[in-house]
Amino acid sequence: MKEESKHGGKRKGSGRPSGGMNEETILRIRAEAEYKKRVTNVTDELLNAQLTIALGESYLIRVDEVGEGKKKKRKHVTVESEQEILAYFNKETDLDNYYYVTTKKPDSRALNDVLDRTYGRAKQTIDNNLTLPGSNDVDEDEVDKIITKVDVISRVKQRRTTKEV
Repeated sequence: MKEESKHGGKRKGSGRPSGGMNEETILRIRAEAEYKKRVTNVTDELLNAQLTIALGESYLIRVDEVGEGKKKKRKHVTVESEQEILAYFNKETDLDNYYYVTTKKPDSRALNDVLDRTYGRAKQTIDNNLTLPGSNDVDEDEVDKIITKVDVISRVKQRRTTKEV
């Protein structure tokens, strides 16, 4: 008769408690929760930024002349003041400065992402009917002949291998 060993094997009360997690898993879950909390706090800003990228951006640039005489240079400055932007569009700006508008093209990937998240991804169908080039020209009798030849060849090979063994 075999004696019960005091070492190894299943023992009552041993092992990880049911539902217990590794410390690394707990840290990962806490980090994910903190990340989601931070993102949730700035959701409006993130959506506005993504929409701006998706729709494209426009910038009002003012050209200032800096320096005197031969050292005179032009400096291109992005206008950020709402009052100055409104004054430009209302044609109330100082004529000493030159202005122009530049744009950044919309990003189609960002636009698709915004639309997919809002309305759901568009259904994509995949045609699984495979047709090979020239497959419409294949003669059924010719296919049957090829299959028969392949069967004969495989039987001959099978006989040879059984004879060698």
